Amino acid sequence: MSAFEHLIDVDNAARTRVATLASRVARRNPNGEICLWKRGGWIAVPAEDGLFALPGPRREVLRAAQEAAAPLYAVVLDSRLDIEPVIVPATDDALEEVSRRYGIFPFVLVPESAGWGVVQAKDELMVMLGPPAVVERLLGASASAATERYREFARDGTWSSQAESHFEVVLRALLTDYPAAREGECVLIPSSY
Repeated sequence: MSAFEHLIDVDNAARTRVATLASRVARRNPNGEICLWKRGGWIAVPAEDGLFALPGPRREVLRAAQEAAAPLYAVVLDSRLDIEPVIVPATDDALEEVSRRYGIFPFVLVPESAGWGVVQAKDELMVMLGPPAVVERLLGASASAATERYREFARDGTWSSQAESHFEVVLRALLTDYPAAREGECVLIPSSY
């Protein structure tokens, strides 16, 4: 019996395959940094964690999962934690349960095709990765508009100077380092400020 209300346990035989799918998008280093793998034709766009509270992006992630007609997985990125991956049905309730149960850990949402991914890097940072048209659809905005929205969020005056410096490092990694990286290279997102 599953401990989840809406999520579905990944069976033992599929766990390694699902972990491999997730690792094609991101992984977490032992020092806590998130490694985003550069893939050909992909972009990485920051979004504040509250993004899934907005109906547009939530609806688009669910629609993309439904259109893929294949499972969407949630995988915690810290292999030191004994948290198994789960299948996320394409419903609001399942997405909310992922956020509630996994939201304190870095995790990735990835479809079976691994054609895009959503990385929850920190409480206040999600990264949408994939081909530009897919990422912009998931965000419900252009990459530049979404980035500007995150920049405003990061500079709203409520954060400590240490946190603001951290956000600048994250923005540089996503806007400069990721596009400049060669396919297969790891772009690091610091884990804390």
